[in-house]
Amino acid sequence: MGVFVKNATMSVSISLTVLKMAGLWAPEHLKGSRKLLYSCYTVVIFMFLLGIYIIIQVVDLCIIWGDIALMTGTAFLLFTNLAQAAKIVNILGRRKRIQVIINDADKELSGIENDGEGKIVKSCNKEMVILQALYVSVTFVTTLGWATSAEEGQLPLRAWYPYDTTRSPAYELTYVHQVVALLIAAYLNVAKDTLVAALIAQCTCRLRLIGHALENLAIDLDTTDKYAFTPDQETSIYSRLRLCVIRHQKTLEAAKELQACFSEPTFAQFTVSLIIICVTAFQMSMMGTDNLVRLLSMGTYLMNMAFQVFIYCYQGTYLSEESSKIASSVYCCPWYMCSVRLRRELLIVMLRTRRITKLTAGGFTTLSLASFMAIWGDLTLMTSASFLLFTNLAFATKAINVVMKRRAIQEIINTSDDELTAEDRMDGIEIVKRYPYDTSKSPAYEVTYVNQSSALMISALVNVCLDTMVTSLIAVCCCRLRLVALSLRTLCSSLEPSKKLMLCKEDETVQERIKQCVVKHQAALKTAAQIQTCFTKPILAQFSVSVVIICVTAYQLALSCKIAGAAYWCPWYLCSVRLRRELLIVMQRTRHVTKLTAGGFTTLSLDCFTSIIKASYTFFTVLKQVEDRNEK
Repeated sequence: MGVFVKNATMSVSISLTVLKMAGLWAPEHLKGSRKLLYSCYTVVIFMFLLGIYIIIQVVDLCIIWGDIALMTGTAFLLFTNLAQAAKIVNILGRRKRIQVIINDADKELSGIENDGEGKIVKSCNKEMVILQALYVSVTFVTTLGWATSAEEGQLPLRAWYPYDTTRSPAYELTYVHQVVALLIAAYLNVAKDTLVAALIAQCTCRLRLIGHALENLAIDLDTTDKYAFTPDQETSIYSRLRLCVIRHQKTLEAAKELQACFSEPTFAQFTVSLIIICVTAFQMSMMGTDNLVRLLSMGTYLMNMAFQVFIYCYQGTYLSEESSKIASSVYCCPWYMCSVRLRRELLIVMLRTRRITKLTAGGFTTLSLASFMAIWGDLTLMTSASFLLFTNLAFATKAINVVMKRRAIQEIINTSDDELTAEDRMDGIEIVKRYPYDTSKSPAYEVTYVNQSSALMISALVNVCLDTMVTSLIAVCCCRLRLVALSLRTLCSSLEPSKKLMLCKEDETVQERIKQCVVKHQAALKTAAQIQTCFTKPILAQFSVSVVIICVTAYQLALSCKIAGAAYWCPWYLCSVRLRRELLIVMQRTRHVTKLTAGGFTTLSLDCFTSIIKASYTFFTVLKQVEDRNEK
């Protein structure tokens, strides 16, 4: 058996391989004396990397107790080591249960059947590998800075030793031990964190595969010029639905096992991250600028602690989102052609997915980007020219996004334009900037002045075009939803039923209209999803400077929830039981409100706009107080 652990997801393979080489993931085939030898290797590695550190730092903390500056210098790494020790003990104690989770996910993700599923798996794998690479990069900068920032005759990390560490060769040996143990322990910590995040990502990927399968329940069945599926087609769809339900149940069980296996260590990590972020910020505030390498390493360590929490919250957020999207996937299949029995089965799946899958840290807080923002807080470093810098960065991001995703955006515009076209119903401040020349002399002054003025005017106009294009697309999507609502309200507008119930011919007419409404609704929801895909990251960048137009217009997407009310206002009491069930499915789907987010962090809404205004005013107050204090 080779050293590299094979898995369908590259990040899981890398993490398990690192844990295996560090003595924390014993190969399954080891037995007898080999297993005992591997266990001894585990103990030795643990003591070398963490055990010795924890002991000497606890002793040092007791010796310096009362000196806040020295205590924080020792505590920030001690808490990290304690959290890492807790995660190691958890992995060793629950190895068999974790192995079952890994095997089940690997079996399903390795057995993909078509290109659509393959793209989903590759997308999830690529996303997790990028997060892992970023985590490794930040960790490398942090550890390298610590290893090279020690002053002459001093150790990189403060700790107590039972011997004089200032003399040779004790100093050199201790220095090497600290650096080597720090490097290995840091990457071992990365492996453990990314393993948990990758397992959550695998659950998310499995949910996406289930959603893809539900959307394509009838993809290879002939549905042209038919109002209903044949009995053989019904049997085929029912068999596929049954497999999807089984896969969904297994995925939910895997998420439940992840919660049981990693809830407590994750809570410990969250608690430690809260403390370390505060302690590290305090240490940075007391450091001078004479040791820039040390200051940089402390800053990257602060980022490292934040990133540890971020990968958990990021994957937890997308797990919850994908679990809620299952109902949308069911709705996007041609359910209106199914029998009553099959519609009931689909309705059961939609009702179950209203209960969103969530992971928590110790049962106290949900793993989500909202929790991450609560832990991280606000950054307070700005410069006098940052307002225009961030504006230009946001503008550049949006421009690049439009160029890169032109085809997708054009498809959104064409789709919306076709549907709406077919609808015939009528109801002078100085810019802080640095130049490598003297701008006060002629002709440099005149040339620079013209450059600033013309560039500012043109970029402002282009920026307006970009913003209004996004908001117009959202408004068009909103208009399509309102047209669907109008169609549902007027389902029976041209019919004049003479009895208490409709005739069979009238019933078929209403059924055909419902089918058209569902198809239009599905198309509008697909467009909203495309807008989310194309513009979520540029909108996140834009949120740092200007969000008024997008938030106000996106607020109108709340009209998607009014479709349920529109269906109620049609004369449904005259319809047959079958038509009432079809309307009930439409109303059930529209309880899941269409929302757009900025990078997955926050929902575009007036509440979000109000929160940003409050945060901006708070930040202004802080800057004003700092300015007043400096004047005094």
